[in-house]
Amino acid sequence: MKVVLLLLGIFIASVVKCQVLEGVVSDAEGQAVEGATVYVRETAQGCVADENGNFRIALPSGTYVCEVSALGYEKQTLQVRVGEKRDVLQVVLKPMVYMLQEAKVNARGEDPAFYIMRHAIARAPYHRHQVKRYLSEVYTKGTMQLEKVPKLLMLSKEIRKEVTPYLGKVFTLESVMEVAFEAPDTYERKIVAFSSSIPDDLSPDEALGIVTASVYDPDVMGMVSPLAPGAFSYYRFRFAECYLEDGKTINKIRVEPRKKNSQLLDGYIYIVENDWSVVNFDFSAKLTGVTLHIKGVFHDVKPSVFLPTSYDIDVDVKIFGVKAGGKYYASVKYKEVEADTTNGVVVKPVSVVAENKALPEPAKSPKREKAERKLEALLEKEELTTRDAYRMARLSQQLMTPERPDTIPPLEIREEVVTEKVSVDSMAVRRDSAYWLQMRTIPLKQEEVKGYQMRDSLRAVVKKSEGETDTTRRAHRDVFGQILWGSSYKLGKQGRFEFDGLVKAFPEYNFVDGFWIGQRFGVSLAVARGQRLYVEPSVYYATARKSWIWQVYSSYTYAPLKRGLLKVRFGDVSADYKGNAGAWRLENTSTSLVCADNFMKFYGKRYVALENRIDISNGLVLSVGGNYEKRRVLENHISYNIYKKDPKPNTPSSEGGVDMPDNTALHVYGQLDYTPRSFYRLRNGYKRYVRSDWPTFSVRYDRGISVGSGLSSAYNRIAIGVQQKKSLGLFDKISYKVQAGKFFSVKELYFPDYKQFGATGWVFSKEMFFSDFYLTDYYELATAEKWFQGALNYTSSYLLIKRLSFMQRFLFNEAVHVRYVWMPETKSYTECGYSLGFEDEIRGGVFFGFDREGYRGVGVRVVLPLDWK
Repeated sequence: MKVVLLLLGIFIASVVKCQVLEGVVSDAEGQAVEGATVYVRETAQGCVADENGNFRIALPSGTYVCEVSALGYEKQTLQVRVGEKRDVLQVVLKPMVYMLQEAKVNARGEDPAFYIMRHAIARAPYHRHQVKRYLSEVYTKGTMQLEKVPKLLMLSKEIRKEVTPYLGKVFTLESVMEVAFEAPDTYERKIVAFSSSIPDDLSPDEALGIVTASVYDPDVMGMVSPLAPGAFSYYRFRFAECYLEDGKTINKIRVEPRKKNSQLLDGYIYIVENDWSVVNFDFSAKLTGVTLHIKGVFHDVKPSVFLPTSYDIDVDVKIFGVKAGGKYYASVKYKEVEADTTNGVVVKPVSVVAENKALPEPAKSPKREKAERKLEALLEKEELTTRDAYRMARLSQQLMTPERPDTIPPLEIREEVVTEKVSVDSMAVRRDSAYWLQMRTIPLKQEEVKGYQMRDSLRAVVKKSEGETDTTRRAHRDVFGQILWGSSYKLGKQGRFEFDGLVKAFPEYNFVDGFWIGQRFGVSLAVARGQRLYVEPSVYYATARKSWIWQVYSSYTYAPLKRGLLKVRFGDVSADYKGNAGAWRLENTSTSLVCADNFMKFYGKRYVALENRIDISNGLVLSVGGNYEKRRVLENHISYNIYKKDPKPNTPSSEGGVDMPDNTALHVYGQLDYTPRSFYRLRNGYKRYVRSDWPTFSVRYDRGISVGSGLSSAYNRIAIGVQQKKSLGLFDKISYKVQAGKFFSVKELYFPDYKQFGATGWVFSKEMFFSDFYLTDYYELATAEKWFQGALNYTSSYLLIKRLSFMQRFLFNEAVHVRYVWMPETKSYTECGYSLGFEDEIRGGVFFGFDREGYRGVGVRVVLPLDWK
C-alpha cells in the first residue's frame, strides 16, 4: 500500500518565516480555475491553485508583481502589497482571445505546426543546456485515496487487515526541499521538511524528488518527448491556435501519438515564436492500469531563460478491480539561476545569431568548426525540413557536449548520467504546524486536515493488525524461504556463497537416471580489482542408475580491459547427444514424467574441458579451448510415468538421430568473433560492450584428434557466420543469423560430433524464438557433411493485430519468424511462424514447416524464460 501512495512522489525546499499571500482564482462566471498558476517575478516563485482555485505564497513584507495564468485564459499581471493585513486576493481571469495565425505554409501546404515543431526540435538541445546552475526551493503536496478493492481480494484475512485502514480515506504527503542543480546533470536535494498522514511510518528520504528530466530531453520519464529528434515518426502535430502574451506569440500545438502506446504522450505543448522554448505543456499518459494527466508551467526566470515553476498532476489507478485516485502539486521558487554563456554561437537565440556572427570564441578543433558551419548554414534557411530539424538538433547537441580529450578512446562511452545526492535535515519530521502554515502554497482541505488528525489512531490500528509476533513469524518465513528456494550469503567483504535450496534438490527426472537428488553450490571471490574466481560444484544421486552424477565448473576473470575469461569444467554426467544445441532438460523431465515422451537421449560423459576467451582488440574476440571425453552408451533403467506408457529406448535413432558405440574424443577449437565499432563502458575497471550498429562476423575451426587404439573421433570442421540484433526505432526490431560450414578430412565421427541445429522437443521452452526449429524430430536436424543455415525475426509493436485501434492499449507485441537449413541428409527445410508476447518475458507462437516435398506440419510453441539452472 505504501508503494501505491508513494507513486505521487513528494519533495522540496526550506523557507524563511514571512507573511502569506492568499488568493482565489476564478473565471468571469465565478467558477474556480483549477490548476491556475501564480508567479511572483521578484522571487522567481510559482505555485498552482487547487481545484477550488485557492493558493498561498509565503513572502516577506513588500510590493510584488504577480502573474496569474491558466490554460485557456488571458494572463493577469497584478501589483500586490504584502503586509500584516491578511486580505484574500480575488483574481478573475478572462477567456483567452486567440489570434489568427499568420500561417507559414510551404509549397506542400503543410500545417503551420510542422514549421513550429521543426524549429522547436532543432533548438531543444540549446534549451536543455541553457542553465549552468540553479538553486531552488520546492513545496509539493500529494493526496491519494484508495476508493475500491475487489471483494474477492477482501475475502483474504491478510489483505483485509492491510487494506481496511486505508480504504475510502484521503491521505496526504507534503515535503519541502532545497534543490541545487549543476550542469550537466548533478542534483543535490536536501529534504528540509516532511509530513505524511499515511499510517505507515515513512522515512523522509522516501519523499521522491521532482522529476529531474526535462521536456527537452529525448526521453522524459521513460516516454518519448515531442521535442526528441525523430518525434515526427511517433507524433502527429497540428496547429491549434496562438495568442499574444507579454509581447510574445505563443503557439498552441496539438500533440497526438501515431499509435496508442505507453511510451507516447498525448495533449498540447505551447511554444514561443522565434525563441522556440516551451512555456506550458498539458499531457496525458496511459500506463498499465494508470492514467497520468500532467501540466507544467514555465516562466522566464531570466531573460529568455524559461524554467518550470509549477506542476499539476492527476493520477487515476484502475487495475485488476483496484480503483484509486490522486492529486499532486508542486510549486518551485528559484533563488539563484546562472545561464550558460560559454558555448558561443550555439547558445544564442536564432535572432541573436543572425545579428552577431562575429563572436569572440576560443580555438576549436576542425571537426567542431565544421559542425558550427553546418549549423549556421541551417539557421540561415527560411524553411526547415524535418531532416534539417533533426540535423540541427544533432549538431547542437554535438556542440553543447565538451570535446573528448585525445586520451579517451573514440569508442569508449562516458555519457553524463544524472547524479543525485539526497540529504535529510535533522528537523525534517519535527516541523510544527506554524512552519507548515507558512510553507504551504495550497491550503489543506477539510478531509486532509481530518486525515492528519486521524493519523495516530490509524497507525495504532495498523500496528495492531500486524500483531506483536509478526516480526518473528516473518523472520521464520524468510529462513524457511531461503532453505526452500535457495539463497546467497556474503563471505567477508570480497566473497559470496550460494546454494539452490530444496526446490532444486530434485532438478531432473529421466528414464536413464531416474530422479536426481542433490544440490548445486557456488562460491565467488574477488581476487583483485576486475579479477574474480568462481567455483560451482554440483553433485546428485541418480536413483534408477544408482550412480553419482557430478561436475565442477570454475571460471576466472582476468585482464579486465580485455575481458579475459578462463573456464575449467570436469565431471561425470549424463549428457544430451545434441550438446549445446539441445533443449531445456526440464522439458524432457516434464514430458517423460507425464506421458513417457523421452525425446532427449543421454550418453555417459566423463570429461574435462578448458576454454579461454580474450579480446585481441576492441570488438575482436578470440576463444580457444578443448575437451577430452570418455563416452559410453546408456540404457533406460526406469519406466515410471503418470500415464503408465512405455518409453522409447535411449537411442538417438528413435528421434531421427544416429546411434554410436562407446568411444573417446579429444576435441580442440578456435573461434574469432568480430563486431566493428563496438562501443563500450568501463565499470569498476572492467570493460563491457554496450552496442554496435554492425553485425558480428564469426569464423570457427574444430578438430577431433584420435587418441589411443580404440574408437576415437578424428575430423576437421570449419564454419563462418554473421548475426545481429538491431532496433529499428521505438516499436520495431530485427534479428538474423546466417551460417555455413563443412566437415573435411573425416576419419571417425560420432553423433555428438555432428553439427547439431537447435530444436525443442515439447511445446514449452525457455529460449526465446531466435534460430531454433520446432516441428522436426529432436535429433533429425544434424549433419556430418556440410550445411547452410539462416534465421530471420522481425518484432513490432504494431504488426497485424496491434494495428486495430482497440488492441493498441495492450502491451504485447507481435513477431514473424523464418528459419531455413540445407544439408545433404534432408536437403531444404523451412519453418515460418507468427508469435505474440511481452518482450522477453513470455511468448507464444504458431509455426508451419515445409520440406522439399511441401507442407510438413504445424505446431504451437510457448517460451517461458525461467532462470532454472
